[in-house]
Amino acid sequence: AELHGRFFRLLAQVKEERRDLVELTRHNFEGSVEGRLEAEARMRALGFRDPALGLNTVVLSFGGRRTIVRLIGDVAEVDIGNPRGQGGEFVPPRLVAYHGEEAFVRALLKVSSLGDPRALFSWGHGERDLYSEGDRQLSRLKQALVEDGFRVGRWDSDEVGAVPEDCDVLAIIGPQQPFTEMERQWVREFLASGGRLIAGPGLLEREGDGGLPDLLAEYGILRQAGIVCRPYVGSDGTLLQGRPECMDISIRSQHMFPHPITDPLRRGDRRVRLVFARPLVRGTAPEKGLLLDLLKSDRISWSDLPGP
Repeated sequence: AELHGRFFRLLAQVKEERRDLVELTRHNFEGSVEGRLEAEARMRALGFRDPALGLNTVVLSFGGRRTIVRLIGDVAEVDIGNPRGQGGEFVPPRLVAYHGEEAFVRALLKVSSLGDPRALFSWGHGERDLYSEGDRQLSRLKQALVEDGFRVGRWDSDEVGAVPEDCDVLAIIGPQQPFTEMERQWVREFLASGGRLIAGPGLLEREGDGGLPDLLAEYGILRQAGIVCRPYVGSDGTLLQGRPECMDISIRSQHMFPHPITDPLRRGDRRVRLVFARPLVRGTAPEKGLLLDLLKSDRISWSDLPGP
């Protein structure tokens, strides 16, 4: 309630100052049935398949562009505490940090800027399908990118050749077959020209066959064999091994390195959940390159190797 009121007062002040430019609508889910149905219909029109996902959000639109500001995450960092007192004393939730003005200005710049950043996902090597209805995680990522103003599509080298010049971010997620030398060279040229790469090597890829691990090694990122695991905590507090749950690990704030990506997580004492994570070690950074660690597993974790 404190967060809702504080951010809405900011929006109301903006509306009051520039009535000629700003329209402000507040949907109430706790009012009449008609009002709730109207709000749900509006959320679906904005792209929320489940109206519940639209709660605690503000949508800014200008012309045909729109962006979503989430109160928890974008506007404020929240410590959820222990409101039910489970496993200990009652701890109320609290605001750790408030960035209402900054979040509003960033969203305003997004919807009013002229350019539309373009994110392309590689295709043709057994990658996970961006348009698959069954891949909920990737479809949620696609939806989030679209909401942030990205143009999203595929990079199919058989059809278009090199990575298009208007591509800002190239994502290679879970390929199962190697890339040709020409394709790897196209990726190198894309990165050399200032492009950004998001890489998620597939589980079946092997080093030395020209796949994504070989390309990442050129930039100092060496993938190791096995899966990162840690003991599973049983109901009585004992540490158990030999269970599938060991592959589901949570990285606590004390195992995050300072960085603009991790700083909000560290301040809010949040966790990062990793499932089926591959161990990575540092190689040799390219010329004028810099390798930065973001997360590390704790001392009781291990690399579970394939085979007996």
